[in-house]
Amino acid sequence: MRLCTMLLSAAPCWTLIRLLQRKLDGEIVFREPTSGNVPAYVILSHTWGKEEVSFQDAEAGTGKGKARWEKIQFCAKQAAANRLQYFWVDTCCIDKKNTVKLGAATNPIFRWYQNAARYYVYLSDVSGSDTETDDERTLQELIVLRLVDFFSLEGKRLKSKLSLESIIYKITGIAKNTL
Repeated sequence: MRLCTMLLSAAPCWTLIRLLQRKLDGEIVFREPTSGNVPAYVILSHTWGKEEVSFQDAEAGTGKGKARWEKIQFCAKQAAANRLQYFWVDTCCIDKKNTVKLGAATNPIFRWYQNAARYYVYLSDVSGSDTETDDERTLQELIVLRLVDFFSLEGKRLKSKLSLESIIYKITGIAKNTL
């Protein structure tokens, strides 16, 4: 495994956080590092629940039987619809069992968010066209990311960050030009 220093590198380090890839046949696999070039990718924001797909599940290919696999499938399909093959989901792209790797992986998260091509917010407590939710995002996510789309439990696109700027401003006081 090669070492990398996030402070010196403009690109995220492959050895710390892996991306998932949806192949042309629909299979979802880890993207192993082959070079320093990081492809365009999507980040999935979601609430954690029981039976999340872990890093170990994803690595072994055993996550498909878990209840939360639908989030992974949703992200893969939506990314493909946006012409992207790669995506990142925290529950299964970070090895949380190894505390050294966990610490090294979470330190550069802000940069990973900055470099994401798109960002999907999966609202598991919103069904259909209902837009009321108790789901809370961090301010970091709202400020750093430009292309943010909100989706229902069924994968239906509800709104974008752009369409919600006035509401976000009223709630947070963050100026629209900062968002």
